[in-house]
Amino acid sequence: ARSELIVTKPGLFIVEWSLPQINGLQLCRESRKNRAYDSAPFLLMSVENLKADVVLASEVGVDAYLLKPFS
Repeated sequence: ARSELIVTKPGLFIVEWSLPQINGLQLCRESRKNRAYDSAPFLLMSVENLKADVVLASEVGVDAYLLKPFS
């Protein structure tokens, strides 16, 4: 994911919470530090529906929290 950010400049992030080497929250934190992506919408997907996770995601800069499965 990190190397892809160098090559492309996404206008929207749709990211799974659980990623192999970095989680979605860490990726959001990193992208928000980069001026090129600081205003891009960031949607985080997860199977967890814990209020603490939603609050934490909001504090990090996630714009929307999508609960899976969804239709």
